[in-house]
Amino acid sequence: MTVESATYVNQLNTSHPMGSEDPKEGDNHIILIKTTLTNSFPNVGGAVSATHGDLSALAGAATTGASPKVTTPTAGDNTSSAASTAFVQTALAALSASSWSLNIVTSSSTTPTLVNGQLTVCTNSSAVTAALPASPSVGWMSAVYFENALTTNVVSRNSSNIERLAENMDVDADYTLLIFRYVSATTGWKLIGAI
Repeated sequence: MTVESATYVNQLNTSHPMGSEDPKEGDNHIILIKTTLTNSFPNVGGAVSATHGDLSALAGAATTGASPKVTTPTAGDNTSSAASTAFVQTALAALSASSWSLNIVTSSSTTPTLVNGQLTVCTNSSAVTAALPASPSVGWMSAVYFENALTTNVVSRNSSNIERLAENMDVDADYTLLIFRYVSATTGWKLIGAI
């Protein structure tokens, strides 16, 4: 009896060899098994340490659309590992309330300068150009709320980038609250909240 034909593992017949084949066909069966394995797993170039449960969870998620489960990394992990919802919730809870608290002040000026740690409420009914703080340090946070009903307000970059761009930000929505955090010289001010 000749060796069965198969390209992938799922095409192998588990009843073969049947025992009545010529023993000289043994090497052909081994070659067939090796060929189907390499065809079925062409990108596996090392040891696979995933358990059957890990693989089943991924396969189940792929077919049902469910979210795959990931191991929760340790607090402070800054690798490219997937973050579980538990990890994200823990990280958010670890942020102290003071790191997000802002003193609230009002300004009737059409050209106020924003201050670190402060939410400036702009009350002028004319278009307002609010300047971000000059010479900021990493971690500074500043916010502005445009109380007028205009869509012509502007946030001036005040020599620092906003979202990696060396340009001012046009605020084309009325009654807008914008929260910025200074992250680096390259990125400059990052918009971390807009309401």
